[in-house]
Amino acid sequence: PRIFHISLAAVRMKLFLQVAAVWSFCTYLIVQSSDFLSTEFREIPRYASIEDYDNLRIAADVILILDCHQFSHRSLSLNINESSVRWFFRPDLETPPLEIEGNETRRKVFLGQNPLQIIINRTALDSGADDGTDGDYTCEACSYSFRPNFRCVRKTTRVRIFAPPQIETNCSNIPSIEDFIPTTFLTSGCNICLEKGQSIGSLLISCIPTGLTRQPVTCNFQIGRELVPTIEGRQEVAFGMLSLVDVRNPPESPEFDFLKTYICNCTNSDGSTLATTSIMECFLAPLIRKGVPRFPIRSSSIVPFGSIQVVIGSNNTVRLGNSVTILCDILQSDPLPAIQWLKNDEVISGENTTALTVQVTNETLAEGNYTCVASNIAGRDSASTLLRSGIEIVQSPDVLRGPFQKQPSVYLPGNMTAQVGTDVYVTLGKSVTLSCDLAQRGIPQPTYEWRKNNFPINSTLPDLLVLENLTEVRVDHYCCSATNVVGSSFECSTVNSLESGPILTLGPLLPYPDIRRSEALLSSRETQIRIGGNLWTAEGSRGKIHCDVSFANPPLLSIDWLYGDPPMLILLNETSVGNNSFLERITISTNVLRKTSTLEVFPTVYGDDTTFTCRAISEAKTTTATTQFGVLRGPTIVQGNPTPVPMEIPLMTASATVGETLHVAANQTGILTCKLQNDTGLPDGSVRFLWSYGKFMVPINDGDFDGRYRITSTNRSSTLEIGDTMRSDRRDVFCVAENPVSYQRVGSRVNVYEVPTIQRGNRSIIVGPEAINGKSLQGNIGSTFLITLGDRLFIDCNLENGGGFPSQPEEGLPANITWLRNGEPFNQTLLDNVHSSQLCFDALSLSFGGTIECIATSRLSSDGSFLVDRATSEVTILMCPEIQADPDGLVDRPGERVIPVVPSSQNVYYISSNTTAISLVCSALGVPPANFTWTRTTFEEGTAEVVSSDRITIIQGDSFSELKIDNFQPEDVGKYQCMVVNIACERSANVELKMCPEIANITTVPNTTFVISLKPSDPYTRDTCPTPLYYEVGDYGPCEPLCHKGTRHRSVRCLSVITRDTVDLATCSATVPAPPTSGSCSLVLRDRPCAPLEPRWYTTRWSPCTRTCDGGFQTRNVLCFIQFSNTQVLDSKCAHRRKPIKYRTCNDGISCFCEDSHSICSRITPDMCTDYIPTLCCYTCFLFSTG
Repeated sequence: PRIFHISLAAVRMKLFLQVAAVWSFCTYLIVQSSDFLSTEFREIPRYASIEDYDNLRIAADVILILDCHQFSHRSLSLNINESSVRWFFRPDLETPPLEIEGNETRRKVFLGQNPLQIIINRTALDSGADDGTDGDYTCEACSYSFRPNFRCVRKTTRVRIFAPPQIETNCSNIPSIEDFIPTTFLTSGCNICLEKGQSIGSLLISCIPTGLTRQPVTCNFQIGRELVPTIEGRQEVAFGMLSLVDVRNPPESPEFDFLKTYICNCTNSDGSTLATTSIMECFLAPLIRKGVPRFPIRSSSIVPFGSIQVVIGSNNTVRLGNSVTILCDILQSDPLPAIQWLKNDEVISGENTTALTVQVTNETLAEGNYTCVASNIAGRDSASTLLRSGIEIVQSPDVLRGPFQKQPSVYLPGNMTAQVGTDVYVTLGKSVTLSCDLAQRGIPQPTYEWRKNNFPINSTLPDLLVLENLTEVRVDHYCCSATNVVGSSFECSTVNSLESGPILTLGPLLPYPDIRRSEALLSSRETQIRIGGNLWTAEGSRGKIHCDVSFANPPLLSIDWLYGDPPMLILLNETSVGNNSFLERITISTNVLRKTSTLEVFPTVYGDDTTFTCRAISEAKTTTATTQFGVLRGPTIVQGNPTPVPMEIPLMTASATVGETLHVAANQTGILTCKLQNDTGLPDGSVRFLWSYGKFMVPINDGDFDGRYRITSTNRSSTLEIGDTMRSDRRDVFCVAENPVSYQRVGSRVNVYEVPTIQRGNRSIIVGPEAINGKSLQGNIGSTFLITLGDRLFIDCNLENGGGFPSQPEEGLPANITWLRNGEPFNQTLLDNVHSSQLCFDALSLSFGGTIECIATSRLSSDGSFLVDRATSEVTILMCPEIQADPDGLVDRPGERVIPVVPSSQNVYYISSNTTAISLVCSALGVPPANFTWTRTTFEEGTAEVVSSDRITIIQGDSFSELKIDNFQPEDVGKYQCMVVNIACERSANVELKMCPEIANITTVPNTTFVISLKPSDPYTRDTCPTPLYYEVGDYGPCEPLCHKGTRHRSVRCLSVITRDTVDLATCSATVPAPPTSGSCSLVLRDRPCAPLEPRWYTTRWSPCTRTCDGGFQTRNVLCFIQFSNTQVLDSKCAHRRKPIKYRTCNDGISCFCEDSHSICSRITPDMCTDYIPTLCCYTCFLFSTG
């Protein structure tokens, strides 16, 4: 910790008056006091005067000095004895203040050398060991000077440690990418990377605060500013941990892309702290390929001439005039690195590629250390090369090359001299001298060597070669080389010894062009050759023959052209040479002075084959040369037209000419023939046939596709035979015929037809009313369909192989699809296209069930019959079992009570003690027939299944079940449920059986009038029990009105003695008349007269609500009556009273979109509409509530 103590408080009190002005100024500099709210904490420097602060906010782990000097002086106005200042510390309101004495180290707080100061050593929160420095610090200053009484003043400053949260980070145990385990733990603030194709089964990232910090602390995970969302089973945050499951690189989908930066954000009242964790793709630092350093060359070594390349890292010696390219090859880097070049540690601007070229010249010797630096996000690598020029500057010789002299003058007297590198023509009997002059002398001095036809020869002078008195017609090659320690240079000349007279430069004698020699096609617009060679031109192009005289002595007189055999002279005319159609297309251009002439034929026509002769004439001699001229043309293929799909495809070999459509059945042989239509002017075998397929012209070779493709070619035709044809052979196939002139390509469509294959389903599809409820069901033919009555059914008949036909619409429909139901034709299709058909049924009835068959018929035939594929489905119509509400034919049997079990909520039957047997009958119709199950529910025993026993017999039928109980006992009472279930759904009905009490056990009810009465007997709804009844009569009420003659009322009810339930009053009065419920009365008030009769408002009952949901309204009548007289008067008579309302809203809180969401709703009763049932059966419970 650092100590910040800038104070004048250490000055003794006796010097205070002299430095008061300075003290005030320094205090201002240190704390810069200003107005503030005493409840706010202020961040301060490490020194503070207690007078200026009520609340101090200071960081943890620093030293704070509190000074009381200024406060005590200003408060007491006089100098004080230093021993009269005391300090107190109070950590919280529950702890009494503690005096800080001497150099006490308690709580890291002690007095300074000056008692006016205390030192808080290393501010800290309380860690539980009573060592915190948070709390109130009080300075108490007392004085006796110049005052009659003792006076003390106190100032308290609250010190609060600023302690934002710290996040636990430990990156020392991060596993390497090779050591990932199924579950990897990572603390926030650490990063991890995955290579391509790598994954982590489970990654846990912690976000846990650590160290002493102010509580409470809240931590969360963020991506950017948003909280990390929860992805069920893949990404969850709980207990300060972020769990990521199956982290992959690359991610399997954008939703599960976990290669992101996750932020751990911990916050408390002092602030927040962030720690980031990045899951990223692993990067590779650059790696430079480094060469091997070389030693400097010795004086006897030869430095390479010209430009050289070196690999960075190798030291090289270069010579003057050379250029060297330093290569900085990157062996690995991800991402690509940035390249920087340095020379002698200084950056070379503008050079950022992997190759640096250095030019060594006289002016700039590029010696130095060259460094290549490659860097990316993962790291950097560097390598250096040292370039130097050696011990001395060396320079290779360079032989000066003379100009090309095709026809040197022969009229110069004496010998002629030519620079080596010049081709020399010399007449017999003359001499010639070759000079080997150097354009660059070289350092050190070079040596010379002459060679004739590659054999060394001697020369009198090192740089001159004299050839005297050439007497033989011949051609010789002479070379001169100059060499020093650095390198060598050489040049050569051809010396031609000729007779006098014109000499023609002849062209090559070429054979017929051959495409197999990869020669360029002649289809270019111009072809030319020197006389003496053969000229082959393409039809319609331009052909040129050049006749050049290389030597003429004596001078040339003329150049003529002849054609044909025997040769006929072509008269000189630069525009036209006659009326002959062939000659009209010939143009001749001649320049005797330049010894050249050109014959041009344009345009060339097939059949122009002839010979052209060039004749050069001088006084001494006439020289001729002949060229064979031929016009060629490209091949033309015989091609047919595309053919439509035939009505029948036989199972046999099919053939077609290219251009036609090849229709062939699968597993057969298809043959395509490619023939030539014309002559090309070339000998047999000059045309090459090639086969290819597809948009990109993929070549087809003999034996391709597992040997099924065979190619046979002759001079004028080629055939492609496709064996064992299959669906993959459906493609465009091309035949290419080419010769040296041009080529032609013709394509054919190969269509392979198969037996149609129906895509079959292989599962049972079952749909009940709760699952689909009137919606549609769809599946492939071949599946088994179990569908509820009234639903929609779609059956698809899709063809896997496109119906055996190609997919081009212009080629017609593929296989025909027909439907059968139970063997009979049936057509109720909704959708037909070239590859599928769909059968649709709306509102299925019971009669629809049966076998549905789809038949796909192709155009392939065998012995006159078409080939087909069939698939069937079984369709079963399901009907929910419905319990009969009014079963027929149920009557009591002797000694046996027969009770129907029907869907009703009020099925309660009372069984008399003299009943010997009870039969419960449950009838239900369903498809398939339902299964019946019986259960009994009692309060004591709960619900249990009823099975056959000694007294209980269960009889099962296809549409009914009967539960018979012999010798019915009291323990047989309870609620019996009949559960009816089939594959479509389930239904249930209840009946409750109760025992009638014995009349002898009924006690008399005092002060009542008894009537013994039996309820009417109804064998299908209730049983009969003897029911004792009695009248319950209440007391008369007050007499109304209080004046005049009035009426008083009382209650009279008919009750059951057994159950104390209210019974219809008519049941009692049928036997004994009921007591009256009202009587007349009169009352005269003695203390006041009767008030006159006063009108008032009377209302009727509210009408039913106009809507059962989404709000309705109710109405009632509001009338003005005279009190007690039942006389209606005008409404104005009651105007002095407030009139009641006639309309009001109702059912506002009930939504019309209330629906049942569970199958149990059809079996509940009104008393079950509690707890969670209304949320599942909203509509049913609503109906119960509205009656």
